[in-house]
Amino acid sequence: MVLPAAFAVGTVAFEGVVPEDTPVAVVPASGDVTEADMQVAEGVLALAADPQRVDSPERAAALLHRERVYAVVRVPANVTADAADPAVFEYRVSGSVVPYVKPSRAIAAQVERGLNDPDGVVSPHRPVEVRHVVLAPSVGLREYLTPAALVLLAVLVGLGFLPRLVADERQALPRLRVESSLTSVLAAKLIAGLALMVVPLVTVAGVVTYLSYDVHPLNPLAVVAYLLLVVHVAGVGMTVALALERRTATVLNLGLVIGLLLAGNPVYPRGFFSVVRGRVAELVPLHHAAVAVRAGVLRNSAVAPLATELGVVALAALGSLVALFGTARLVTEGPQ
Repeated sequence: MVLPAAFAVGTVAFEGVVPEDTPVAVVPASGDVTEADMQVAEGVLALAADPQRVDSPERAAALLHRERVYAVVRVPANVTADAADPAVFEYRVSGSVVPYVKPSRAIAAQVERGLNDPDGVVSPHRPVEVRHVVLAPSVGLREYLTPAALVLLAVLVGLGFLPRLVADERQALPRLRVESSLTSVLAAKLIAGLALMVVPLVTVAGVVTYLSYDVHPLNPLAVVAYLLLVVHVAGVGMTVALALERRTATVLNLGLVIGLLLAGNPVYPRGFFSVVRGRVAELVPLHHAAVAVRAGVLRNSAVAPLATELGVVALAALGSLVALFGTARLVTEGPQ
């Protein structure tokens, strides 16, 4: 209860922070948009975000859905023309990424000021209007924290509870070498842990239905990503518990919990705090799992659009299993 509450307080605290490094897609609004128009938009956006040019609105929408970008800026034609009517930009954000919605309004206003600056990059000057558009579904903080809580629970159980069960078995290695296979014992514990982790999903589904939250915790994409994340982190935690002495393993797994939550950006948009942290998050399977769970729970997404993210988490889960059962074999065949 304490950790989810801390996430909630942190989200509120940073709701007014204006990030400078979140990736945004820059896309032409029509075929009449010129290279000069795009360069003007990118030049101003670079002061408040990390602009990435995209060739079509469809591609930009797909990137927004996958949280590869956190806004789509539609650039109108003839931005630099000498005209009296305003050039209308659209700064589109997803209403399901709550920590970015309020800061994005400030960014849109900042971009509008930059484009209307007489001494800025637009010459000759034409009036510019930047419309801030929040795309459906639009959710509140309480809904947004639902997938975050599921991801947090997966990490805590995978690196906290299940490794303790393995540590108990480590004390019985001589008996296991004679009476049964350590591999089969580990597999049974992992399967039991997965079955146990279904209970929170069902519980959350019941609670949010009762509270009339517009979320979908039993969405197939969310369920698959959530369970793959459990396998991944549990595999890592159980490997550590099997290979190391109990106290050392506990400390290391606790460090992994903290490290994953800091590096994986499970709550805030990638690049919210810095480009470096955004790039680090891309390397952490937890981040990809969080994006997939969020897409399923908040946007009721199908599996196909998030196939890449699921693939990353699945490969990480497979790697964890290989490490776990490889370590089990080494321990079993070690000195008696």
